[in-house]
Amino acid sequence: MPDKYRSCLLESVCPIFNSLNRYSLFIWEKIKAMKEYLHLTNELIQLQKQVSEKQWLMKRLPALQNELSQQKALEEEQSQQLIKEEADVSKLESLSLTGLFYTILGSKEQQLEKERQEALKAQLLFDETKRTLELLRQELSQVKHRLEQLGETDKELEIKLENKLAMMFIANHAIAPELKLRYTQLQAVQTHFQEVHEALEAAKEYQELLLRLIHHLTKAQNWGQWDLMGGGMIASMAKHGRLDDARAVVSSLQYHAQQLKKELSDLGQNYFIDLNVSSFDRFADIFFDNLFSDWMVQKQINQSLGSAQTIRGQVHELIMKLSDEYAELKAEIENGKQEIQTKIINAR
Repeated sequence: MPDKYRSCLLESVCPIFNSLNRYSLFIWEKIKAMKEYLHLTNELIQLQKQVSEKQWLMKRLPALQNELSQQKALEEEQSQQLIKEEADVSKLESLSLTGLFYTILGSKEQQLEKERQEALKAQLLFDETKRTLELLRQELSQVKHRLEQLGETDKELEIKLENKLAMMFIANHAIAPELKLRYTQLQAVQTHFQEVHEALEAAKEYQELLLRLIHHLTKAQNWGQWDLMGGGMIASMAKHGRLDDARAVVSSLQYHAQQLKKELSDLGQNYFIDLNVSSFDRFADIFFDNLFSDWMVQKQINQSLGSAQTIRGQVHELIMKLSDEYAELKAEIENGKQEIQTKIINAR
């Protein structure tokens, strides 16, 4: 073939071969990515099973430890009972006063048989408890060993879920937009959940201080009544000692009231509460400025105690409401995560 024809042929064929080569590489990369995707999916299915197993074991572990503790207490109790029953048998079999007494009555053998039956029963119960204890120890050991084997399975699952999700977005998977929207919705729920959690913790701290204040005021009220009836120096000192304790709590209470109001403001009008902190301000002032009048002090103690008890009821209702929403949001988040996780794992 003349060189000029050969040259023309090569010029026309080479681009075709180059295109085919590039296409082959493209197909190979696609196949490789698909194999990796399927392998990752299979790994996720196995990890999901292991995480479920770990969750079950984590619940079983404290239950086992509690059962073991109860059985140990039962074993000790039955051990003491067995010792007692065996001692009763020994007394009758020996030349003790008890054995002599039943011999004289002519019922020693009958009583001895009864005591032997009771000792045998105690022995059987003790042996059964020991066997149960041994089985519980074995199961506890197996649970701990399996938990060690599972290790950080849940974290590994999260990482591989993120990897597969990234692959789905790169490949423009059909459900990628749906997953992105669901993630955005879930993040909003998690943000609100965190706000509710912070408000709930602030409410519990405020409630704890409020209960301490009520305790000190109740004691001061009791001592104050005795003081008004002529209880003398002891009653007066005890009353003012309790008032000192109450004043210390009021200072912390006012700070935590502001913190609680701030956390509730993040949640909107649904959680508005009037803590009436000013009543405690007057309570603090009168203890500092009006100690000359026992009657006036007692009146203010009664008023402040009444205010504190009213607010306690409001805070209790608030905590119940926050706790209900906290539980609902937690369940919503867990269900949402499970829904997304299942969709990612099952995506083909």
